[in-house]
Amino acid sequence: MTDLQVIDLARSFSAKFDIHFDERKVLQNMHTRVAPITTIVSRGDVTIWIDRHYISFSRYDDFNVHYVYLSRTHIKEELPGIIKRLKIVKSMNDYVLLSVIKLQMRQALAAMDAGGTDDYIFFDNEEFCQLR
Repeated sequence: MTDLQVIDLARSFSAKFDIHFDERKVLQNMHTRVAPITTIVSRGDVTIWIDRHYISFSRYDDFNVHYVYLSRTHIKEELPGIIKRLKIVKSMNDYVLLSVIKLQMRQALAAMDAGGTDDYIFFDNEEFCQLR
């Protein structure tokens, strides 16, 4: 997905929670000189992370992080570290969190491989928000 498509998806998703953000700032964060900066926005009990390679969210009443959008690039960068951390983590909460993230990444990779794409969008309808 292009950066503008990621921002459009983030806008559409965050509107479900009445969360708004400065799109120019997000785009600027995506193109910093050293490394992209993830934009974090929150309102009430919801926090959303917007990055050029993923969008995710969490609710304060739910320990897990849920992906809205994932790119193959993000998965390749993060999944090996998650798998390593799962082998040494001591906290049950951390183990569950990392396991859920790993499961979502594997689900996205399988869909990308099947569809011949490098991106996967979990969020595509109202049911997603209700399930999460």
